[in-house]
Amino acid sequence: MESKKSTRANLETKKGMFFQFGLLVTIAASLAAFEWSSQPDFKSVEYTGNSKIDIDLIDIPITVMANTKTPPLPHVNTEIVIVTNEKEIQDDKLDLWDGEDTKIDISKLPYWSEPKPEKPVDEDIIIYVPSEFPKFRNGGTETFMAWVFENLKYPDIAIEEHMEGTVYIGFVVNKEGYMENVTIKRGVDPILDKEALRVIKSCREHWTPGLQGTRTVKVGFTIPIKFKLNN
Repeated sequence: MESKKSTRANLETKKGMFFQFGLLVTIAASLAAFEWSSQPDFKSVEYTGNSKIDIDLIDIPITVMANTKTPPLPHVNTEIVIVTNEKEIQDDKLDLWDGEDTKIDISKLPYWSEPKPEKPVDEDIIIYVPSEFPKFRNGGTETFMAWVFENLKYPDIAIEEHMEGTVYIGFVVNKEGYMENVTIKRGVDPILDKEALRVIKSCREHWTPGLQGTRTVKVGFTIPIKFKLNN
């Protein structure tokens, strides 16, 4: 004979109802516990606005600062040594000014050279290309050459021997305007050289001195005296 439970005695059919009732009791007890333990906080600020605020929580890693030791400061000797004026301080590196003027020989300094004195202008120097040449009878060299050929005499013996050629005579017109230092630069024959030398030395006329800038100078000349016979 098979035994069967009655519908009233079977609790399996009421299992769901018991679970829901127990869950309701548990929630009610939890709410009562929160209400009982919560105390009003009058210092809190309650936001009653309707705006919805979304807060994203970001995990910020905690950084632990390393314990860095500061190196110790160097030891400074603060000891003060007091000496009297009579005691001499033995320190080769100590150089105190004694109140006297120190004379320095600048000629012994590196890269120093004595300034060279200016070379004085040689008053006897002869200029061959001056700023302004001397003038003979208010003319130039051509005027003087015309005077030379007017006073030149062809030697008789040179005519007989048919001697010809050019003698070069050098001379200087000094700062006073007179001729000096008459010499033969290049000769042809002693007879012709002598006559060329004679005619130049015979000139006693005054020249207008030559100029170098604004000062009078000695001016040197070299002129050709040509001897030529007419056939």
